[in-house]
Amino acid sequence: MALRLSIIGLLLACGATQAAQPAPWAQKAPDGVMQAMEQGEPQDLIVLFDDAAIRQAAEDMRSKLRVKTHTAAVQAMKSARYKTLKQDALNALPVAQHEMLKDYSHLPMAFMRFHTAASLRALLQRSDDPSLSNR
Repeated sequence: MALRLSIIGLLLACGATQAAQPAPWAQKAPDGVMQAMEQGEPQDLIVLFDDAAIRQAAEDMRSKLRVKTHTAAVQAMKSARYKTLKQDALNALPVAQHEMLKDYSHLPMAFMRFHTAASLRALLQRSDDPSLSNR
């Protein structure tokens, strides 16, 4: 009986330790951002979208064109793909809980205001792995 209680105590202690660890997506947010949002404070953040596939497509295009630097055509392709990447991410967020403050069309980046923690969570839980900065 004492062994059974010890095992249950150990399992509860392990569960408490695991519960105290933040979710992997929460670790992407800068320090203090999620806490401020949970208290109702909107946050202005720079969002950097994962553009690995777009960079690879640009390299492939440059190779086909036999050029060493980005041409206007390569940059236009990248800008179009960045626009689609951002739209896909933003369309998955709760409506009216975020706003685009500045879109950097030539970069995989946007300056955004998140009005709710739910909106920021929805972005951070995406599989395309966006990252954030509040600086």
